[in-house]
Amino acid sequence: MAAGLSFARSRLMISSKSLSATTERGRPSRTKRRSRILPNLAVSPREVWNLVYDPRVRRQLEKIRNKNVIRRIQESAEALCENPYSGKTLRGYPGVRSKRIGTPEGEYRLIYRLIEEKQEVFIILVGPREAIYELLERKGL
Repeated sequence: MAAGLSFARSRLMISSKSLSATTERGRPSRTKRRSRILPNLAVSPREVWNLVYDPRVRRQLEKIRNKNVIRRIQESAEALCENPYSGKTLRGYPGVRSKRIGTPEGEYRLIYRLIEEKQEVFIILVGPREAIYELLERKGL
């Protein structure tokens, strides 16, 4: 019972003066606070980026025998066009990012770079997580 009463007291109210969501006690609502802390990094629909592959990526994909893994890698690469900042930045490699791809066969990584002037997502490497960072080291970006 007590939980139901406290819920009723903390209903959201929108005041006509400030037009901001507050609780009855005058505190900002939780959703209002979260929106300030976590900005939306997704690109707007009209800003779709182009996808460009390094010529070596095709050979790397041919080494992968499982068609489902290849499909997941391609879907993840296409998703980067809508949200290019979703991957993590790699320490020691300025401008290079990594996208994690989980599959039942194991972890894969998509290594890419953003070319902001042309709005391009340039896929540098694709491969299993165990070997990808060694390949990146050899490529010497």
